[in-house]
Amino acid sequence: MLMTKKEGFTIIEILISIVILGLIITVLFNINIAGFKFMNYNQDRVELQRQSRVIMLNLEKQIRSGSDITINLDGDIVLSGDSGDIVKFFVDDSVSPNQLKMDNSGSIRNISDKIIDTHTFNIEDADQGRIYLYFRLVKDNSSYEIHNRFFPRAKN
Repeated sequence: MLMTKKEGFTIIEILISIVILGLIITVLFNINIAGFKFMNYNQDRVELQRQSRVIMLNLEKQIRSGSDITINLDGDIVLSGDSGDIVKFFVDDSVSPNQLKMDNSGSIRNISDKIIDTHTFNIEDADQGRIYLYFRLVKDNSSYEIHNRFFPRAKN
């Protein structure tokens, strides 16, 4: 009886190659998922930083141009100018997370998206009228805190 040599793969070799290929695909898939999670986290952080700039620019502009600044019982900033117009900044807490809005003589405008978790408006120095602002912004799993102090315009 002559034995002939047959070429091909055994079932064990095929199974081992399938397992190795499966492990490689699993590792590559997990790397891609981690990359997408990191990208989403960074996009949320960038959006929160953009929103914080919008909030601070609007508040700073109005506070620096206001001649009389008060914080009412609801915790809203009320600014009045020389021309008699009144601007009020308030956080709409009817939705969660909250949203910063500006009421300019009856015309209400949204300043931020619904991203404000907590906020504080304080007058630190009654003589100088220095305003302290604190916001904690939240989007998905990211959070961003901003603190700032503003002086109103110089009084003559």
